[in-house]
Amino acid sequence: MSYLLEALKKAELERNAQAEGGMAPLPVAKVSANLPVWLVIVVSMFLIVTLIKLFLPNTPLAEVETETRVVTDTMLVPLVAPDQIVNEPMQNPLTAPQVEPDQTIKVYELAELPKEILNLIPTLSLQSHIFSSAPEYRSVVINEQAFNEGMFINAQVVLQEITNTGIVINVAGRNVALAKGVSWVSSKHVK
Repeated sequence: MSYLLEALKKAELERNAQAEGGMAPLPVAKVSANLPVWLVIVVSMFLIVTLIKLFLPNTPLAEVETETRVVTDTMLVPLVAPDQIVNEPMQNPLTAPQVEPDQTIKVYELAELPKEILNLIPTLSLQSHIFSSAPEYRSVVINEQAFNEGMFINAQVVLQEITNTGIVINVAGRNVALAKGVSWVSSKHVK
């Protein structure tokens, strides 16, 4: 409604100016942008933090000391109860042995494992497999749950590595290869 009134006033001013024989100056509209102060502050802080992150080197906040453990037995005993397991990527010295550059770790197939080791593997259904050359972007979905390298599938099984052909799990100190799309039914569920 106010636009109509302004248009009528403008038209009347133009008519009066033509009747007088000259052009009357038209009123100049003021254009102003009022941004909230808090928005300007937030955007400014974001830009400052971004610039700091870009131009300053990343320095660790604190160095973490790690404890080295030696395991002589081939069977691993879980350090925590199964209900206390938190699935976070980690390097566990019990499941990720340090390998010399000239030494290779044997990766077993399921058919090569003894019955005692096979009984430790739970039912697994590998539903999704994402492989990347960068390890931090690798992930799999097993039994409708997402996993990254180093995460516990259960108390006895660790997802050791995600390869381009499947996954490698660590069961009782032995690395076991499973192909993409494989389903493993635990002997506990076989009748």
